[in-house]
Amino acid sequence: MTLKEIAGKLNLSYSTVSAVMRGRSEELHISPATTERVRRAANEFGYKPNLAARALRNNRSYNIGILLPSPRDLSYAVMVAEIQHRLTDTEFTGIFSFWESEDKIQSATENILKHNIEGLITNEPECLPKHLKIPVVTYFTEHPRYDFVCYSQEGVVETTLDYLEQLGHRSVGIVSVKNSGRTELFQESLHKRGMRVAGTWLIDQKSEKIEGLDEVLSSGNIPDAIVGNSDEAAMLVIQYAGRHGVSVPRDMSVIGCNDNWIAGLASPPLTTICRTDEPFGRLLTEMLLRRLEQPDLPKMKYVTKQTLIERGTCAERKER
Repeated sequence: MTLKEIAGKLNLSYSTVSAVMRGRSEELHISPATTERVRRAANEFGYKPNLAARALRNNRSYNIGILLPSPRDLSYAVMVAEIQHRLTDTEFTGIFSFWESEDKIQSATENILKHNIEGLITNEPECLPKHLKIPVVTYFTEHPRYDFVCYSQEGVVETTLDYLEQLGHRSVGIVSVKNSGRTELFQESLHKRGMRVAGTWLIDQKSEKIEGLDEVLSSGNIPDAIVGNSDEAAMLVIQYAGRHGVSVPRDMSVIGCNDNWIAGLASPPLTTICRTDEPFGRLLTEMLLRRLEQPDLPKMKYVTKQTLIERGTCAERKER
């Protein structure tokens, strides 16, 4: 069964049926009822696009490259899933290349560019060839040539510290990864507010240990609150606190960032910052699809909005 035959059976134009099957219903203002009707008919008649034949006929690959850090990081795992789910509604196939450490970024980049991709999603645009001639959408790291989706680091910091300050916390520690720009922003904002930086501790991601935190928690001189650079980091802080008899949030508040699905599974459930008003993976994919359809558009940029998600790991400061 071809799209033309399906269009005839539904008394619709071929262009409408084709647009629905390519995932362009919303963009072309095709009604949800018509979209559902086309998809139901395609499923009923067992329609399967011959992508290899289409690629040869149009001299195209229909491949989209996704070049990101390893999805062992839960935030990137969710993002990759969102990208793949969106691409399944289009004629494009995702080609993925990941790196585990910074020294592997260049080889991962070279690997993805071997695959005749038509567009690329990445957060390391500086590693791309200077004269790359395909559309690129970058995440987190802006580049003057490419479309860009990000969240506001400053917004996350200010939302977090506004909340902790309202709870009366004056001494705040930071658990982060090496070379995190957000750590410096937290330190600067704490100083401006007249709050104290109680300490900065680094996570060893291979061993999942927080260097130096045991000593602080066992000393009895604990911070009012600790900020984790991710939900996983904040949940690890809660584990450390439990080992030393520090009750969260009675003795110390803990707040994370990302609002991954695991945040609600913490004990107590984790208060965190949701960095985005829409899923990052979908935003990145939609922007790239739009660029592929309209290559002459001005550079696009989207900065997401952050939201505080209050659960059970923060409370008002108790006098000590």
